[in-house]
Amino acid sequence: MSMNRRILILAGWLTGTVALVSSLLVTAQAQAAAPLMRPTFNVLHAFDEPSSGLVGPSVIPSGDGGYVGTLAIGGAFDAGVVFKLAPDGSQTTLYNFTGGADGGMPGGVIADAQGNLYGIAQQGGNPGCFSGSCGVIYEVTPDGRQTVLYAFASGTMGNGPTGQLTRDPGGNLYGATVLGGDTSCFNSNGCGVVFRLAPDGSYTVLHAFTGGADGAYPNGTLVRDRAGNLYGTTGDFAPLNAAACLTLPDVSCGAVFRIAPDGTYTRLHVFGGLAGGLTPTAGLVGDAAGNLYGTTRNGGVNPDNLCPAIPPWLGNRGGCGVVYKLAPGGAYSVLYAFKGGNDGIFPQGSLYRNPQGGGLYGTASTFSTNAKYCKRYQTCGLVFVVTPDGVKRTVYNFLGSDGLEPAIDTSLVKGYGAQLVGIATQRKNLTATVYSLQFEGGQ
Repeated sequence: MSMNRRILILAGWLTGTVALVSSLLVTAQAQAAAPLMRPTFNVLHAFDEPSSGLVGPSVIPSGDGGYVGTLAIGGAFDAGVVFKLAPDGSQTTLYNFTGGADGGMPGGVIADAQGNLYGIAQQGGNPGCFSGSCGVIYEVTPDGRQTVLYAFASGTMGNGPTGQLTRDPGGNLYGATVLGGDTSCFNSNGCGVVFRLAPDGSYTVLHAFTGGADGAYPNGTLVRDRAGNLYGTTGDFAPLNAAACLTLPDVSCGAVFRIAPDGTYTRLHVFGGLAGGLTPTAGLVGDAAGNLYGTTRNGGVNPDNLCPAIPPWLGNRGGCGVVYKLAPGGAYSVLYAFKGGNDGIFPQGSLYRNPQGGGLYGTASTFSTNAKYCKRYQTCGLVFVVTPDGVKRTVYNFLGSDGLEPAIDTSLVKGYGAQLVGIATQRKNLTATVYSLQFEGGQ
């Protein structure tokens, strides 16, 4: 594996992936009346490629009882694949990325009404960017034909796309890049942009981050409201500037922002204190009232120092991560702070929100990323739900005996009926497994 690919995989926690908003699993009345039942865990498909599980973007329903998705690594050229799973779990490869002009290391996909898939690839396309190549925006038709819609280049237009795309009713695609844009930022490599790609191929930078008050390095997928505003998060300087985000007043540990249709930028919240969470690494999910919800990988009250800090220079102050809520007027609250150990550490990926009951579902690690802990305590991560009143429950533990743990930067999505679907990593051979959690009462 190339050094650039290792850098991108290692930096995956900074860039993060996104949740889909659709209908939920259980009614609000049932959720309030009784404890959450343990769902049935099912393996929908286990890939056998040796490196396919290192990064596993989310799958989405294909509408015919199956699923479509991507693997960032693996395939015929070890540059990632777009796959389809039939209702019986059998796999078809729709497209193998080569890592060249067509792209490599694809992120998650979205679909239109005709079944065409749209996504970004972090590598491939034009050469010459910080990571060696600049990435592309692509389309894959249901019969597997791939078209590059836009190839990023070094300079002011952005490069290093991240997360899933967001699509409006007019067919415009929106997304973010981690680098490029303002070339005075980050050693002339830029601090990222928010962009729009029109159906006719015209590309527009809506906002170029400067690394100042507006933040830097946008993460994950953008959320779009009915008025056309885009919402997202930035990781800012915490990963690259030691503990400056905790000691300097003009440097944050991440931010939540809004971009208006005309490109006007508004900073909605700054992560600057340990208790409130540090370094968001994924996109947001919203509700009908305009509240935004998300996670941070670090921060939160951590009295027993159970959570090692990433980055390590934060010492024992790193915290285990939080689930937070940001109200339309700007009021920020921590709904839940993880405690480490079996309670969870480093929540990863965007949340899935139950629109009927308001429960927020996500995945987290347990103890640390060291394999000996997973083996010793027989738990390798978990699926959790946090209720609107801040009660957290573990709905499923990945057991050390089965060797599975939630994959990096993946999100749970709504499947069919009362079902959530995600991607896990097989610890022994680093392959990917698509799994479902079937809740009682499904259709």
